Amino acid sequence: MKMKLLAALILAGIVLFGGFFLAHSNRNTETASAANLPDHFPTPTAYATALPGVSVQVMQKFAQGEILTQTAQGVEISAANFRIEKDNLKVDVCYQLPKGEDWLVGIAVAKIGDKEIVYDENPAIETSRTLENGKKQIMSSQTNPSSGVVEPVFAEMDSNDLPDYRCSTIVFRLEPDTIVSNVSVTIPNLTLAQKGSEGCNYIQTVQSVLDAEKTGIRLDCVTQDYGVFTSIAEKPASMSDEEAQQLVSEVRRKIFTVEGPWTFEWKFE
Repeated sequence: MKMKLLAALILAGIVLFGGFFLAHSNRNTETASAANLPDHFPTPTAYATALPGVSVQVMQKFAQGEILTQTAQGVEISAANFRIEKDNLKVDVCYQLPKGEDWLVGIAVAKIGDKEIVYDENPAIETSRTLENGKKQIMSSQTNPSSGVVEPVFAEMDSNDLPDYRCSTIVFRLEPDTIVSNVSVTIPNLTLAQKGSEGCNYIQTVQSVLDAEKTGIRLDCVTQDYGVFTSIAEKPASMSDEEAQQLVSEVRRKIFTVEGPWTFEWKFE
């Protein structure tokens, strides 16, 4: 009897340990796949899965009604304030930024009936960045009362627990007299805003991926009268110039793009 009881306890322990191991492994797998980049792809900064709820918390400062939230590839985007202003469809969006980098809406498409409209502009409402001294820099857009021009206003504050974020207004230009009842707004991806002219800012990042993929391509930084840019210095003899350029472009896309999509459905009353 004692032997049977001991065997039962051992079996129960094995089951519990196995369940814990599988649950822990699944959590690790989900976190690793959130950024949708292979492990050997270096990124300009360590890309982390966005903390859930940050976009909603930030959006609450601007929302004048319901907040819609979608998550794709571990990145959460919240949308609110769907409105029509002077033949423009506008919607405000907020999302967390990876530390030290500025990710922008790469493209946005509004579907009204059977018509699709690509966004016209995406001005910032407010952004938060962590400075090297640990303080937060908040940039907000305010209208100059004398000129009527929207201008950026910067302020510094002590750091808080809220990660860096970006809120902006996506603007779609409508044809005159367009009647909008239901609209679907899709953001296919976010893209890294590269600092200044691209030049050779990220040549080492791109080169490390090309080397990891054993492409045989070597990049170089070239200075010409009209600026500094990245060029292909070496490639395999069997590879055409077009194939080499395509490989470099694909690597850049994987590094500097976070794929969605994030889709928001709205019905106007």
